Amino acid sequence: MAALEDVFQDAAALGVTVCAAAGDAGSGDEENDGGAHVNHPASGPHVLAVGGTTLVADPDSGTIHSETVWNAGSARATGGGVSEVFALPAWQEHAGVPHRYGTEETGRGVPDGAADADGGTGYQILINGQTAFVGCTSPATPLWAALVCRLAEALGRPLGLLPPLLYQDVVPGRVSQGSGTSWRATTAPTRLRPDGIPPPGSAPRRHRAPRRAERPYRAGHHPLTGVTGG
Repeated sequence: MAALEDVFQDAAALGVTVCAAAGDAGSGDEENDGGAHVNHPASGPHVLAVGGTTLVADPDSGTIHSETVWNAGSARATGGGVSEVFALPAWQEHAGVPHRYGTEETGRGVPDGAADADGGTGYQILINGQTAFVGCTSPATPLWAALVCRLAEALGRPLGLLPPLLYQDVVPGRVSQGSGTSWRATTAPTRLRPDGIPPPGSAPRRHRAPRRAERPYRAGHHPLTGVTGG
């Protein structure tokens, strides 16, 4: 985990935005201890963590009527929560991140953003000539990466470590309804302190190496997407 965090920090310094899926097993993360857990690398402070939502939409008109937290039951729900390993970043201090489940401890809150992860309104793909629809946070993550690419192209520069900008709450449209398996959605404060995003080529603040590990995203999935833009 420490080695990966070094890579993600270097990527941020080079202007690369790393997007990571928050997972698809709810806040329990398939641990049978009754607690709440988050996935790594989404829990790291140098990545953009992507969670999942579900839509009520009209496929004919393309109209989205509502968007809520993705929770399909039977351990199929967006991952998210508060890290046991990584401290609360400065750019989340005023974001209303709750204490870690069942404790008075703080930590890095996950996710930073979200996109449709419900297979019923998900992503049309083509496999061996056959059309299928898929969901989960794995396809939601490259959707965010594509958005980062569009933003970088419009700005004419890479975005690097994006979460500090997201917590300025400059984009309208929020998900404040629904819940995962241990957490409920809520609306963040409308004005947050913008602890500046480091420009490409500068080194973000070093975080201490983790003393313990958080569960990695499931093998066989593709949770990471790196975007340089520009």
